[in-house]
Order: sequence, then C-alpha cells, then structure tokens
Amino acid sequence: MTNSFLIQIGRITVNFQFLEYSIRYAIKILSEKNQEFNQEDFFNSKTSFGHLISRLKQLSVQCEHPNELKELISEVTQIKDKRNDIIHSIWWANGDNIEREKENKFTEVKINDLKKMAKEIIAVQYKINSFLENY
Repeated sequence: MTNSFLIQIGRITVNFQFLEYSIRYAIKILSEKNQEFNQEDFFNSKTSFGHLISRLKQLSVQCEHPNELKELISEVTQIKDKRNDIIHSIWWANGDNIEREKENKFTEVKINDLKKMAKEIIAVQYKINSFLENY
C-alpha cells in the first residue's frame, strides 16, 4: 500500500475525531440550554460514539430545530458506517489495485474515494458547527 493511501486513511481518522468533538460540543450546548449538562457526556473519552448519537437524538426533541438536527444525525450515522468500513477492514495490495476486505467481501478502493470520504466527514462537521451557531 502506498503512502498516499495511508495518508488518506489517517485523514479520515483525524477528521472523524473532529466530527466526534463537534458532536460532544453539540451535546454540551444543547444540554446547557436545557439545564441538563452532564460533564461525563462531554469529557468522558470512553463514551462510545453510539452513546453520543443516542444522547444527541434525545436532545434533538427539545431543540428549536429538531428536524434539522435529526437530518444531521442521519448524515453522521451514514458517515460513521462508511468510516467503519474503511477503518475496520483488512487491506490488500493486488498488483496496482488496493482492496479492502470486510466479512470476506473484497472491494477495490481508489485514492479519490478516500479523499472524498475525508471531505464528506469535514462537511458534516461543518454543518453541525453551523447549526450550533444559532444557539
């Protein structure tokens, strides 16, 4: 596997961490508005991503724009699934092709696919941050 692929996988990982931080921040902002802030929700690094999404869903019911937030949560869930497919795969170099294997299924991956995914993650993070500007 070339360095270019490794760099893009690293970019996906780092961008996803930025997204996770934005979700934690959203939980903090929305919880404080409802006077329900629990520092553990925000600061506990052992809190699973699924728990963060569940907490955000709970808070979406009480926020000023619940449908917009639910749509963002849906986008985050889709990104999470794509990210998991990349991060939790076994990677193979097959001649000039790079493939990932997950559950005995091989999928060819192009460098541009990885670049696109890294950009999609940042785009969703930006949408969350823009949503929070209203609060």
